[in-house]
Amino acid sequence: MIVAYLEDRKQKILQAVIHHFIYTGKPVGSKIIALNYDFSLRAASIRSVMAELEKMGYLTHPHTSAGRIPTDHGYRFYVDRLVHIQGLAQQEARRIQKEYEMHKREIEDIMRQTSRMLSLLSNYTGFVLPPLLQVTTFKRIELIWLERKKIIVILITDTDLVKHKIIELQEEITPELLRRASHFYNDELTGLPLKKIKEFILVELNKAKIPDSRLLNFIARISKRIFSFDDKENIYLEGTTNIFTHSDFGDYEKMRSVFEIIEQRELLSQVLYKRIKDNGVKVLIGKENACKEMQECSLITSTYKAGNAAVGVLGIIGPKRMEYPKMISLVNFISKLVNEVLSKR
Repeated sequence: MIVAYLEDRKQKILQAVIHHFIYTGKPVGSKIIALNYDFSLRAASIRSVMAELEKMGYLTHPHTSAGRIPTDHGYRFYVDRLVHIQGLAQQEARRIQKEYEMHKREIEDIMRQTSRMLSLLSNYTGFVLPPLLQVTTFKRIELIWLERKKIIVILITDTDLVKHKIIELQEEITPELLRRASHFYNDELTGLPLKKIKEFILVELNKAKIPDSRLLNFIARISKRIFSFDDKENIYLEGTTNIFTHSDFGDYEKMRSVFEIIEQRELLSQVLYKRIKDNGVKVLIGKENACKEMQECSLITSTYKAGNAAVGVLGIIGPKRMEYPKMISLVNFISKLVNEVLSKR
């Protein structure tokens, strides 16, 4: 049974062991703690405390070493009780802000830039799940004639997120036909959840008094393409090969399974979108991840918002042995920046 409370001395020694292991990657012995940390305790006394922490489930004893390393429970206590969110260094914070100021504010640009910054600054895998359109409602649409058989769709949601899509048609269309179709959508769909629109249109077109059969047929055909979303497959990833630069994932098979789950974007998206209900920065460590292939990792996530609604998730995937204070601060800072950028669109 894991005890939720630790007396002060045990907390400090646990913190020292985890801190030392994070920075060295080597099992930690009592002599190392006695020499490097001012506890005014002999190595034998520290060894006794570390043995107690092992019995309580916070440390474990690799069979090839006399030292100890943190367990998932040890990391969890460390993150929950001993880590405090710190501010990023001013130079690093300014660098991140400058990157966002330099780029266009199309949704795709923001998402791509965010995953790149998360990966670059963490040296792990950075990810962004773009705004989940199906949890928003319809506000307005524009259908713009591009060529004889090609149109641009601009869809705007109630959270003022904008989705662009280019659609190529089999038949020629006119700007006038697009104008009338836009009027129909904007008159009939405002305030409707996007996930219900395709079903709604099928029902409403049978009731609609539209004398122009060409317009009616066009709306019936094009609606399926306009309101089809690939949210589960669309994820921005950077630094997936960073997995192979960290020895913490253990043997090759474990490392390969982590890499494969990251590369299976649809499955990874399904895992990560479950975090959209979370508030603030969340940390999943090892076996806390429901996905078996992710149990050699730690996952740090944060939702980001458009208006007051959480619409997406961003974060990093890395080894359990990571600098949690720095990584939590990084994810927290970037999620706030994304909130600000989206609120100004």
